[in-house]
Amino acid sequence: SRDMGVSWMVLGWIVHHWLFDPSFNALIGSRKEDLVDNFQPDSLFGKVAYIVQRLPSWILPNGFAYEKHRTFMKLVNPETGNTIQGESANRDFSRQGRYTVILLDEFAFWEFADSVWTATADSAPIRFPVSTPRGKNNKFADLRFSGQTNVVSLHWTLHPHKDQEWYEREKSRRNTREVAQELDIDYEASGS
Repeated sequence: SRDMGVSWMVLGWIVHHWLFDPSFNALIGSRKEDLVDNFQPDSLFGKVAYIVQRLPSWILPNGFAYEKHRTFMKLVNPETGNTIQGESANRDFSRQGRYTVILLDEFAFWEFADSVWTATADSAPIRFPVSTPRGKNNKFADLRFSGQTNVVSLHWTLHPHKDQEWYEREKSRRNTREVAQELDIDYEASGS
């Protein structure tokens, strides 16, 4: 379901490893460049920046200067050389590099998802395809139902501030497809 904090959780995990693991390099991507980095909190790098800027100074890498080490679609750990890099969706996503982990945010909505999945196989041993459903006719759904991918689903009912009353209000302001896609994790009814 939307609004469960999955992107935040994965990015927090990535920042942790960027800080503490030697030879850690992450690639984070989304379907549009602005969703990867627009220097605002709604982008993936905006979330990374939010996390990093709120860390106590003693936990940051030696020599780290935010203005120097946080550039467009890139964050560098000057102590280890670890990086978090960004890229928007394209047919050759990730082909130019090698990474420890790749985040594919809202992957059900990516154009060229099949070729991206193929390219990322040799670019990183760990890939996080994250998304709400968008029917069954896309690479994200293929992965979800392949039986070869570890799947974690976070339904809105797990959210501590959402209850049946909230759900009924949301249903009253959305159409059936939107409810299936954004709330119910229903691959059949969320098709585009």
